[in-house]
Amino acid sequence: MINLIVVSIISAQLNPTTISAVKTARMLEKKGDLNGAIAVYESILTNNPDHAQSVQNLKNIFLDHQKYEKGIDFFKTRLSQNPHDFRNYSELGEFYYLNGQLKDANNIWYSGINKFKHNRSFYRIMISLFGKYGLDENISKTLNRGKNTFGKSFLSYEAGIYYQAHQVYDKAMEQYILHLIHE
Repeated sequence: MINLIVVSIISAQLNPTTISAVKTARMLEKKGDLNGAIAVYESILTNNPDHAQSVQNLKNIFLDHQKYEKGIDFFKTRLSQNPHDFRNYSELGEFYYLNGQLKDANNIWYSGINKFKHNRSFYRIMISLFGKYGLDENISKTLNRGKNTFGKSFLSYEAGIYYQAHQVYDKAMEQYILHLIHE
């Protein structure tokens, strides 16, 4: 049964019509017709809501061209259609953050962390996202929650690297020691 699902997902991703539409959208984007490219990607997602490449390409357009409101609307819709996809929480929060809506960003991020509190991948995505924007307080909170859930060494090595890169050597050493003791 699982094999059938995987095959159907892959074949939907490789549909010749979809491939052609993605090429068209990329061409429109290169020509500067962002609205045309967005419309093509949205059309692909209407027929195939799980087309990951279209989601990623739309996200990139919204980020690269600072169309944060469009990104917010897009990921709000995706979140309402699929509240079990944790990526929607991180992506929507990122657009809120970039749009200067810090309270909304934190609300959606921590709503996701509460919902997916036993999902290690979500924690990794969130720590990476917080690191990307230098949100040290969010990193500390999220690391503490993850360590309470998964154990003291959870993401300790990765956190050590982050803190070392940001020249916070006492925290880096603390994380490295946790990693050595518990791994």
